[in-house]
Amino acid sequence: GLKGDRKQEKEFLSQAADAARKAAERSGSALARRALASYLARFGQLYEEEEDMGNAKSCCQESFALHQMIYEETRSLEDLMALASDHQILSRQDEAAFDYDGAKQHKQRSIELCEEAVAREPSVPAYQNHLARYCTNMAQFCHRREQEEEARHYWKRALNLSEELYRKDPSSPNRMELSEKAATLGDSYCEAGSWEEAWPYYQRYLELRGTPQQDTAAESSPQQPGDAWNYCCNAALRCGHYEKAKELALQVCTLRREAWQQMPEDITAYDMACHCFLTLIEIALKQKDFESAEDYGEKYREMICQIPALFPEVPAFHGLSLPDYAGSRIRLLAQTFEEQAKEFKEKEAYDEAENACELAIH
Repeated sequence: GLKGDRKQEKEFLSQAADAARKAAERSGSALARRALASYLARFGQLYEEEEDMGNAKSCCQESFALHQMIYEETRSLEDLMALASDHQILSRQDEAAFDYDGAKQHKQRSIELCEEAVAREPSVPAYQNHLARYCTNMAQFCHRREQEEEARHYWKRALNLSEELYRKDPSSPNRMELSEKAATLGDSYCEAGSWEEAWPYYQRYLELRGTPQQDTAAESSPQQPGDAWNYCCNAALRCGHYEKAKELALQVCTLRREAWQQMPEDITAYDMACHCFLTLIEIALKQKDFESAEDYGEKYREMICQIPALFPEVPAFHGLSLPDYAGSRIRLLAQTFEEQAKEFKEKEAYDEAENACELAIH
């Protein structure tokens, strides 16, 4: 309850730290020094939140020194993991101070300590979880430093650890963690323009997120699979792999329609079922397949025009009456054709620009 009152919490921490310091000096016990280290770590966190980085680092360094001394005496896994956590905190502070070499060294050391914990107790999932998290932190650090190859190395390590954890315990949290790491690796290769390397990771993501899950009520939402396929569809679009994007978009359409059929009174579900046709139109235009673009446009227009009749009890949607909302969506369709026509014109593809313009008019 003290965390909401910084002044009072600092006073309490100061008293507790003084008592722990005296106990540690008097008895030299690891228990007293652990308590002192925890109080100093909390002081460091408070200073960091106040952007007083000098005091924050001073507190954390003292906590770190205590944990080092304790671990040298006890060699316990608990103290080993406390030391690894301190390295993560010091890494974050070094990065904030633009000491990137120091930040990376601390991250590397925390990984090495976690590896030692896993080697000593391979049956404890918590140590593997920490190792996966620290590998992810290193990957994100390398990504921020534009060291993409090294970032992928650590993302792959984190992914492999998460795969192992998921095999042992296929629970929802483990599945979500694994799917996020797979998507991140897919995105990394996609951003580099390497769809062939990205796609296997997106496939794994779809295996984990692209079908209805029954383990929790929240994740049994019929929209989740469509969201996953739509995520991969957008990635394929960014990479310029339009055939794959089309294949994925068609699956999105199927899943969105199924979701609406499960929730026939949900106008948002219906709107999402409509919207996926805009994606198909965009893909068809990129492929210069004007016949398909026109067909998808007709389907989209037909579905949009049905909104007022399908939802007579809904007074407004996104701040508009349903007829006005339907009109705004029709204008969006025309805008999609117009924007592609402009892009064709800029590329001096005048015949294609004319075709796109004609579709906008129709």
